[in-house]
Parts: sequence; structure tokens; C-alpha cells
Amino acid sequence: MEIIFRLPDLFALTPFSTLEGCHESYVREDRSSTEWALGYSILPDHKSNIIYESEAELLANLAYNDPSTTKERLRIIGDYLVLLVVIDELTDEQDAVGANATREAFSKALVLDGKAKGGESPVARFIVDYMDCIPKTSVAFRERFIRHLLGYIEATTNEAELRDEGKQLTSIEEYSSIRRHNGGMLGAFDLIEFSLGIELPVEVFEDPNFMRVYCAANDMVLYSNVSDLKHL
Repeated sequence: MEIIFRLPDLFALTPFSTLEGCHESYVREDRSSTEWALGYSILPDHKSNIIYESEAELLANLAYNDPSTTKERLRIIGDYLVLLVVIDELTDEQDAVGANATREAFSKALVLDGKAKGGESPVARFIVDYMDCIPKTSVAFRERFIRHLLGYIEATTNEAELRDEGKQLTSIEEYSSIRRHNGGMLGAFDLIEFSLGIELPVEVFEDPNFMRVYCAANDMVLYSNVSDLKHL
């Protein structure tokens, strides 16, 4: 029996006009994050247009705009957003073996946490260099950010394995357990704090009411990219 889940038009709740509301420092011709990511030659040339069209710089300057943030912080956020696009595009084309190799390089780089070593793969250098660009933050924040990135690459690899095996998920619960992490949104939420120059106390993430809103926001962003969940 075919199972279909229909979702409302979540984009209709946030009718942004593309360039209105961007940070005052934003210049559309500035593609620094995109050029930085493409410099690692992780993706084949024919995928370069996908990275350009994602406009990570625009998204960073629109979604994270606040009078208290800076051009430098928004650049680091743009780097993170384009990082997600690169890894997603890479693993979308990989089989289980390739995706696991990407996960190993990605995870190892997070363990290095900004301590580059010679001979690392392009993916590892990509991640090490990104982590090295993030200014000093508290140990609690950095550990949470790394934990969220590890959850992201784990879920992304699981998705590639399921695709390689031709397996279809049969419940919304199974789908959600992967989807809630493979979009990289938890790391993106961490960067809201970074953009504002604040850090939420650990106790905030122990509050059940906050976590319900936090998880609902994650679901809303991820499901906004899906109009039908058909035959999960």
C-alpha cells in the first residue's frame, strides 16, 4: 500500500522579497564563500554551477541579518552554508563505500578541530580549514557545534547507504530520524548565536519547552523543502 504524506506550503509563511532585509554590508557580486569552497576541487567541474546558484552568501546575509552582526561573521556563516551544499552534492553521487569514506574524512577533521596535517584528503582539509576560521568560542559551544556536525555527516551517510541499497523507509518516524540531521540545521542554529556574538547557557538546552520549539523549527525548515513524502 502506498503511503503519502502531504505538507502545507511552509514557504508561504515566510514571504521574503529576495534582496530586502539583507545586511548592510551585502554585495551580491561578492561570492567569497562560493569561491573558497570550489577551491578545494571536491566536486567535478560540472557541479560548479549548482554551488554558485545556491547563493550561500545571500542566504547568510538575509537569514542572519541583525544590526549587531558583522560582515566577518556573515562570511563564516556563508562558508558553513556552502559547505553543506558541497557535501550534499558530493554524497548524492556516491555509493555507500564512497559516502563512508567522506564521513571518515569529515569526522576525522572535526576531531582535529583546526589542527591541519599534511596529506589529508580535500574533504578533510575543507573541514579543518573551516573550523580553523571560527574565532575562539567557549568549549561548550564548540563541542555542541562539532556534535551537531558529526550528527549531520552520520545522517547524510545513512541516506547514501539507503539509496545504494535501494531501501525505502516505511514510516515517518524512520524518515524523520535521518531528515532531522542530514540538513545540517542544528549547526546552522548554533551559528545564530555566533552571528549575534552570544552563547546560550547549557541550561537552555536542558529546558523541555525550549527544546520543543527548537526541534519544531528544525522540522519546519527541513520539511519546507518537501511537498510530498511519497513511499518513504
